[in-house]
Amino acid sequence: MLLRGLRNPQQIPPFVVGTVFPESRWGPNWRKKDGFITFDDGGFAGGDPSRPELSARLYRESRHLDSVLGNRSYDRALELGCGYGRLTGWISEHAEETIGVDPNGDAIERARTLYPELEFEETLGQDLPFEDDSFDLIVSWNVLQHIPPDAVGEVASELRRVLAEGGTINCCEMTSGDGGRASWVRSRAEYESLFAPLTLVDVDERPAERTFEYANRGEAMVFERDGGAPRGIATSNRTRPVREHGPATLQKSSAESP
Repeated sequence: MLLRGLRNPQQIPPFVVGTVFPESRWGPNWRKKDGFITFDDGGFAGGDPSRPELSARLYRESRHLDSVLGNRSYDRALELGCGYGRLTGWISEHAEETIGVDPNGDAIERARTLYPELEFEETLGQDLPFEDDSFDLIVSWNVLQHIPPDAVGEVASELRRVLAEGGTINCCEMTSGDGGRASWVRSRAEYESLFAPLTLVDVDERPAERTFEYANRGEAMVFERDGGAPRGIATSNRTRPVREHGPATLQKSSAESP
């Protein structure tokens, strides 16, 4: 923590305020409320200090989502921790119906204003207001890492409950390094345990621009629920071992991008 303060001295005053007054808006751009971590507008997506960096991050994240989902079409998609809807629109391109959920009421209202054609619900991840087997696609992008240890098991259980047979969970989280005060780093093996008996079928290094403080510390993982033909894709495409992609693959993809 001391080294992070030396690298980013401008963060020291917010850190002090946030420690003394954890729900204060004058502290960091994240805050603890009712047992969960949430963010102000500037805190989502790693608290980008500039629009160019946010645009670069959004490009890489949406490009990754497109590469994983491809030309597949899903019936219903759920985004956990949608915030103000930064990725919800991209996800909706792959589903007939898309719902974003977040416990931050202010962010949900902002999302409803920005994306009136999409549906958003204010709710906790451990109390999803949906029936069993409701979604064939679930996306959690840098969200589970912000859920405390005493609640993440309940959230994972809820995601498994609402995932339909043959459905997939696209989960991108920090799996190494120091998560700081607002994140809990969990290994790939821990996520496999949280989502068991779902099957891990794809692993990729988290895409991020080089300026991102937490670049190369996360993984994008795809979990699949057995019990039926995978939704939106041919069965033969999924009968394979876990696929892994390293930095070399990402560098090649970046070189090919416009």
